[in-house]
Amino acid sequence: MKKTVSIFLGSLISGLSGAALMALIVFLVGTPFNIIPAHPILVMLWGLFISFGISFCLEYLSKKNSGILLKLVLAAFAGAITGLIANFLLTDGFAGGAIVGLLFGIFIAIGVHIVDKLTKDERKFRYFVLRLFVAAVVGFLFGLTSGLIWAFIAGGAHAEGFVLLVIGSMSALGMAWSIGILSGTHVLSEHFLRPNCFVWGLLFVVSCIVLLKSVDLANDKSCVYELTDLGHHTKDVVGNKNYDRADIFDFVKSTETDNASRDVALYLLSDDLDYAVKAKNILLKECRQQMFTSPANSVKSVQFDAAQRAWSYLQIRDLEGLFGEAENKELVTWFNDIVSRVFSVEWVDWLYAIAFGRKPVGPYENQEIGVAALSVLAESVERYYPETAKICREYIDSHAVVWNGNFRNTDDSVSYHSWWINSCYMVAKYRPRPEQLNNDNAREGFEWLLKQWPPNGIALGYNDFHTANLADTMAMGASLFHDGRYKWLANKMLYHADAGHEEFPEFYFGLALWDDSLQEQIPSTGSCCLSGPGRFPHNPGPNMPDKMVLRDGWSVDSLYALLNLRYSGWHKYKATNCVVTVIYGLPFVVEDLISKRHWWLPAGRALYRDKEIDRIRLNGLQLGLEGYELMIHDLLDLGSRWLQDPPQYAQIALFETTPGIDVGKTEISDWHRWKHSRVSAIVKGDNRYLVIIDNAKGQKKRNIGLSWHLKGNPIFEKDRIRLQQGEYKLDFAYPHSESWYQTKITDSFESDPPISYINAPNIDVQMLSVDASQAGFITFLLPVINDNNMKISNIDVRDLNGQSAYPEAMGAKIEFLSSYEIFGAKFETGTYNYEIAETDAEVFRLNMRGQHAEVNYFNASKIKFRQLGKPIHLIVDDVELTEGTGWNIQDDGLIVILPQKNGRLEVIWAK
Repeated sequence: MKKTVSIFLGSLISGLSGAALMALIVFLVGTPFNIIPAHPILVMLWGLFISFGISFCLEYLSKKNSGILLKLVLAAFAGAITGLIANFLLTDGFAGGAIVGLLFGIFIAIGVHIVDKLTKDERKFRYFVLRLFVAAVVGFLFGLTSGLIWAFIAGGAHAEGFVLLVIGSMSALGMAWSIGILSGTHVLSEHFLRPNCFVWGLLFVVSCIVLLKSVDLANDKSCVYELTDLGHHTKDVVGNKNYDRADIFDFVKSTETDNASRDVALYLLSDDLDYAVKAKNILLKECRQQMFTSPANSVKSVQFDAAQRAWSYLQIRDLEGLFGEAENKELVTWFNDIVSRVFSVEWVDWLYAIAFGRKPVGPYENQEIGVAALSVLAESVERYYPETAKICREYIDSHAVVWNGNFRNTDDSVSYHSWWINSCYMVAKYRPRPEQLNNDNAREGFEWLLKQWPPNGIALGYNDFHTANLADTMAMGASLFHDGRYKWLANKMLYHADAGHEEFPEFYFGLALWDDSLQEQIPSTGSCCLSGPGRFPHNPGPNMPDKMVLRDGWSVDSLYALLNLRYSGWHKYKATNCVVTVIYGLPFVVEDLISKRHWWLPAGRALYRDKEIDRIRLNGLQLGLEGYELMIHDLLDLGSRWLQDPPQYAQIALFETTPGIDVGKTEISDWHRWKHSRVSAIVKGDNRYLVIIDNAKGQKKRNIGLSWHLKGNPIFEKDRIRLQQGEYKLDFAYPHSESWYQTKITDSFESDPPISYINAPNIDVQMLSVDASQAGFITFLLPVINDNNMKISNIDVRDLNGQSAYPEAMGAKIEFLSSYEIFGAKFETGTYNYEIAETDAEVFRLNMRGQHAEVNYFNASKIKFRQLGKPIHLIVDDVELTEGTGWNIQDDGLIVILPQKNGRLEVIWAK
């Protein structure tokens, strides 16, 4: 029995070594006969199966030690070869692999040394089993240490569940390795020789890491795919309806929610006492079930659910004859018990306490739900429990920020902002703080939503697990401020909820206030940059960059884009300097967010959202993993091969709006010693389009990429994808030279369902640059009207020495039926030549229509038109310049010295 176990374990270590050798073969010559995928885990298992089988059989068939010799040669060959090629194949991850090998060897060597000292006789089988146990313990500690180091390096950029999964997996892997290696070295020492445990561990681990990395890199190099028409269509969600109170009543009634607040809203909208009776009965039923009085565990947001019950009670409490004295006492006692539960500290409160930096008390601080719940609960219990009401109000006075000190929820999500507005409303109304109901912060809270909302009312679903329809919130704003713009937007939102396109939350505070006499007003807000407070709800920080909105109007088919500029708050996600969506009638650029719940996590941590959303599912720059993080990924095959810790904020380097074009430039600095600059511009008018130019530059080489997630039925052309949804068509164009980057286009559908139709891309596009220190990308999104065929091509931008300027400066040419445009941007100082124009502008757009040139320029001092001769008119911002004062002619063209750094230039030449 002992011999069989020893042979089995010895064969196991031989199999692992053979797996490493198999991975090397796959990297060098490809998979055997193309019958197995070149995936690192499958390759390792395939090699393990072959090597284990051979070595186990030879051990039994041989009369002497031929099997042991074969195993030794196999393992030594794998370790030696992979060690020799490590520096050539693994420049990014070698340091991380070396660290793991070093830690692993140290832990194993220490464990073996300790047991040797304790046992004195390692040849006895019982001591061999003891050594295996100690090896498992020290291996577990090695894996745990490695996982903790990874968690520290990753900077908290993953959700708690993912961190636990990685740490647990590394611990288990370390334990398995320890048992396997110690078993192999034990067998070898008995039968042939005794290799040094430290050297063996280092060689084996580094060889596996190197080969895992190498196979994955080989896969990354095959990144060009051809797709045919996918045939995916999106239902028409464009429409509108003018709602009145009767329509609102019908809508709320149709929600069929078993919630007292629904029936209270129906009563307030209709004055029908039957609905008040229904609400009362629901409250009494929940009271007798003692809802919200048991431990909340990981879902503290249920305090808002309790607040809705107290709010409902307050709306109907004083109706004559509705409640008897006993019923009032029963309900108020229930609310008093809820207050006691609110002030009970649970385990999850300590999780928030660590982040918020103060001792937990119990009320939920995210979205200030706790103070909202206490405000309505205090009002509800005051008659029977005045001391409880006093405690609640003292807490509110010492902890509430709400509209008194903030205008925006610090969580990066419009749905959480809606929760926060409801919290502010309840505190202002029931603490009471009536002056807060229409102060500047309250106004700015609704403006923050209006300014970023799409023109057709389609919900914004970023960073959340459901679509955020905020018709109730905007209806509240319309009532508080008598603002027809908010009512107009609420109408747009209601259409989508009423048509069943979007989930409607169980909020009815605002809808119950619907005012038929208020006239709607179409918003006039144009492109804008939004800022807002950072940090956490109880301690908001100074205003920081938040969103950039580009739009050309508020009609159903207006062109609209939203960029996210931050990665902060508690419910944050990794979208710094990413495009949230691009909409032309319907969403064409979306985030790839899925609906997923992890069964093994507590309910409050189980949803795939916030920090857990992989950045590759967003529309922005990707930096490849390297070093320790890359090694962990390759060992566990968890997550993606891209960094998940972008800077907290993107800085706004430029933002200008004009009648013809709106331009913004946003920058991320020092992201692992990389800088990402993104120029985003919307050109208005008949030939409107959105253009985004990206420049990424680092201090060392690594894999970089730009990700896009597109929605619509695609037709593929060279450097362009035409997307169609119903009557709307939009061209996604990416003109580039072959030397710039490789393009990977894949079908986006997967097993996990999307959160909603606005988070369901049809295709994913990645622009990949392998082992680069800088790269640039140009992307156009052009509405297609009457099947106009625009020719789009990149320009070979040159510096003044005639050298290619890519990626320091980039430009593209768009040819329409009767005109063409050149759009260019630079990311380094200097003057650059863009075909017919030479300029030092940071961003410019040149439209040529016959002999008429129109130029919008930003941060420029001069423009030179090559070989176009003397103009008959030259106008800068409606002021005509004369020869010699603002322009002059040289042999090779017209030079214009611009009077201000931003402006509009018109040049007219004779026909």
